[in-house]
Amino acid sequence: MRNIWIIAKKELRGYFTQPTAYILMTVFLALSYFFYFQQIAVTGEAGLRPLFSLLPWLLMFFIPAITMGLLAKEKDGGTMEALATKPVSSGQILTGKFLGAMIFCLATVLITLTIPISLSGFGDFDLGAITGQYLGSLFLIGSFLVIGLWASAITKNQIVAFVIGLTVNFGLVLVGLEIVTLSLPYPVDNIFQKISVFDHFYNMTRGVIDARDIIYFFGLMAIFGALASFSLTKSRGGRAARLYGKAFLVLIAAAIVLVGINLAGDRIRGRIDLTEGQRYTLSPATKEIFAGLEKEIEIHFFVSKQIPTQLSLQAQEVKDLLNDYRLAGQGKVVLRVYYPDVNASAETIAQEYNIPAVQFNVVAKDELSVKKGYLGLAIQSGIGQDKKMETIPFADNLNNLEYKISSFILGMTKTEKKKIGWLSGHGEKNLYQDFGYLNDEAGKQYELTEIILKSEEDKKIKYNDVPSDLAALVIAGPTEKLTPEEILKINGYLKNGGSAFIMNKTIETNPASLTATSTASNLNVLLAEWGVEVKNDLLYDLKSHDTVSVGGGIVNYLLPYPLWVRALAASEVGWLNNIQSIILPWTASVEEKQNKLPAGAKTKDIFTTSDAAGTMEGAFDLDPQQNWSAANLTKKKVIVSVETDNTRILVVGNAEFVTASFALSNQSNAVMFINGLDWLAQDDVLSAIRAKNLTKAPLLFKSETQKKAIKYFNVIGVPLLVILAGVAVLYRRRRIMRRVWEE
Repeated sequence: MRNIWIIAKKELRGYFTQPTAYILMTVFLALSYFFYFQQIAVTGEAGLRPLFSLLPWLLMFFIPAITMGLLAKEKDGGTMEALATKPVSSGQILTGKFLGAMIFCLATVLITLTIPISLSGFGDFDLGAITGQYLGSLFLIGSFLVIGLWASAITKNQIVAFVIGLTVNFGLVLVGLEIVTLSLPYPVDNIFQKISVFDHFYNMTRGVIDARDIIYFFGLMAIFGALASFSLTKSRGGRAARLYGKAFLVLIAAAIVLVGINLAGDRIRGRIDLTEGQRYTLSPATKEIFAGLEKEIEIHFFVSKQIPTQLSLQAQEVKDLLNDYRLAGQGKVVLRVYYPDVNASAETIAQEYNIPAVQFNVVAKDELSVKKGYLGLAIQSGIGQDKKMETIPFADNLNNLEYKISSFILGMTKTEKKKIGWLSGHGEKNLYQDFGYLNDEAGKQYELTEIILKSEEDKKIKYNDVPSDLAALVIAGPTEKLTPEEILKINGYLKNGGSAFIMNKTIETNPASLTATSTASNLNVLLAEWGVEVKNDLLYDLKSHDTVSVGGGIVNYLLPYPLWVRALAASEVGWLNNIQSIILPWTASVEEKQNKLPAGAKTKDIFTTSDAAGTMEGAFDLDPQQNWSAANLTKKKVIVSVETDNTRILVVGNAEFVTASFALSNQSNAVMFINGLDWLAQDDVLSAIRAKNLTKAPLLFKSETQKKAIKYFNVIGVPLLVILAGVAVLYRRRRIMRRVWEE
């Protein structure tokens, strides 16, 4: 161990006393920071995925430049022969040099921690995911370092060693990309993808430490470490060199075994989910559903044996999830896997369950062809007349797959659905035309029905009661007045223990003309009974907002649009789960009237603006390029709740945020709305599952100046500090050397 540490310290000293190492560090850091901040300027999210998606491409160049002289320089300078006379083994030499290079490379990558540290005050980073990302980097660095050691061991020329190391690294990344695998036949494409570092590293950067990835990286390091050891042993001569041929055959066999283990990945279990809220692990709510199962649930999974490579990773993740269901079910869940592309009876079963083959474009032998593939599942419970079945023809969205499966299973255990009413007749958003997407999603859990309070019978106007069996009533932005009788009926329903999601649209916008006018809505009359008012204004937020596309034809560009407020969730609202923000376009502010609250009622802020919000009143200008007033900016309420012992109400000054166009492009909006319905209906079993993958936290800067200061500190400041540190070290070393020379 002492010999290893002596060699490691020698290598470290060599790195930190040479200008080349500081130049490489500076270039690596400058490129990492530059591309990261370019990416988050568009996404505005607090996370490090943009940094680590670039890391393999940077490390494939950076590490060969670090390792090319580890052994080649010793051979070329004649110091290897002197080292061979020392009481140190080839393994100790390689381990010491690997350890020195690893410490240097790891220190370089860890400098990028300045990103989450400097941005932590402006957004909530997932510390578990960051831990997984840096652990993945550790394994990737180790693998590339061992490859570089091997390249340096087989030649005396440092440039040749650099080229060999770069070529192998590039090959291990490239073979897993679609540009290569799509042109290869099965099973070669599958083998190539399994031996690529890209998929294994990507999996770890999600924050998931999987046994398959650990085995892969350790196996890769073992193979190239052994190759480097054999090469070094052979060059040193002696009895050990004569065993080189036999050992090499053993190594080839080990490599074949490693590939076989990777191809049999679905049989290897063991995974640690480090992410906040354990996004890649079954939710406690799913396990709670299993506790209430009385009948056996069958999950039929149809997947192609020769699946196109662009779907192989997705297929593996679906299979992992379904295996988690099987294990969590404790005998109540049966998983059956079918391969319809190679089994005629399985294909027949797929047709019986209405699982179609999906067509994919595949490039093979310079020709474009169409290939069929299966990736669907059917969930079944009961037999005969009690048989229930739901299907997912194509599992294309892994983010909500657990929600879909668990909601299907929950639906199979329920005898009837709760009812949600949708008020109609006053210019409200239409349940079927405007809320088509939410109608489909909420309809899986609830029975949705239109509610019309005012009707005509025998030429007489009749006012109907709100049905008492409604779990909740949705009032989606009426633009016309409700009659006093209708307000009385709704208020009576609420006072008798009803719940309502009230979207009071006080302002009607016209995006084409960039103007807005007040509506005739009088819902504030109803809300006054519950101590809440939606103001006749439009909010803008200079700190937390979305962007809008401006331009036409070929050229389009994004502009910040403060009128599309990125509303921030209040931390104490349990039913929101992982939802941290939603987009509210052209929304009004909500004000609480504490002196008008009913006895025993409590209000709570659900979503607010940042502390840089202002209001427009009277004259409304929707132009995104206007000069926004910075006067009287403060935090505003945008969604509030009112709760008594029997009644629950949600109030927002906007109805557009959950229409089909916004809900599809902003999943957090849709999930927040349905979770809100769950809370109102007191049926929130699925809320946590629905929201578990919506953990993207926004980065909020007080000003553009602050944003630029953080960016330039990292992009310019940190690399400059590395340069200054290098200059100081080299200057100090030169002074010491001059003093020694003079003495």
